[in-house]
Amino acid sequence: MGFQAVVESLSHEGGLIATFSGASPALNTILIRCDDQTYVGKVDGVIGRVDAPKIHIAHLDRNVAPESLLTAELMIRPKKEKPPKESRGERNHNSYEKKQSFQRRNNDYSRRHDDRRRNDGNRFGSERKNNFQRRDNGQRDRRDNRGRSQQRGSDRDQRRSNDRRGGRHHRDDQRDRRSSRENFTYNDWTCKQCSNSNFSFREKCNRCDAPRQGNAGD
Repeated sequence: MGFQAVVESLSHEGGLIATFSGASPALNTILIRCDDQTYVGKVDGVIGRVDAPKIHIAHLDRNVAPESLLTAELMIRPKKEKPPKESRGERNHNSYEKKQSFQRRNNDYSRRHDDRRRNDGNRFGSERKNNFQRRDNGQRDRRDNRGRSQQRGSDRDQRRSNDRRGGRHHRDDQRDRRSSRENFTYNDWTCKQCSNSNFSFREKCNRCDAPRQGNAGD
C-alpha cells in the first residue's frame, strides 16, 4: 500500500500535523496535494504513538495559507525519470565526437595563440630596435654635446687665463708707470750734493737740508 496522508491540524511551530497510512516517510520528503499536484511542504519528523503515528510537515509554501490545507490529502512527489541510458556504441561515438571537438578547439586556440605571439614578437622586436636606435642616437648626441661643452669650457678657461694674465701685466705696467710717475714727475728736482730725489714742493733737500737754489735737476 502506498503512502497517503491527510492534514488534520496546525502545529505550534506553524506547520501541519497529518495522519498517514503506509510506510513511514523519510525526513525532508517532499509532499504534494493529490488533487492538483501542488507543493505543500517537507516531512520534518514522525511523531505520536507507534500504532498511530503522525507526521509533522514544515517548510510550507509561503503563498498558501496553512488553514486552507486542513483535510487536504497528500502524497509523496514522484521522482523525476532519468533519461534512458545510451548504448555502449552510442556512448563511445559521443565520447569520440567530444574528444574530436575538444581537440579542434585546442588546435584553433594554439594556432591563434601562436599567431598572436608571432605578431607580438615582430611588433616588440621592431619597437625594441627603434628604442635601441633612439638610445644610441641620444647617447651620440649627448657625447657630441659633452665634447662641445668641454671645448667651450676649455676655450672659456683659456680666455679667462689670458684675461687674468693680461690684466696682471696691465696692472704691473700701471703700477710701474704710477711708481715712476710718483718718483719722477715734472718739476721734481735732484739734490746735487747727496743725489736725493725731492718733490717739486720742497725747497730744500729732505736728506741733507741743502737748498734747492742751483740744485734743480731733470
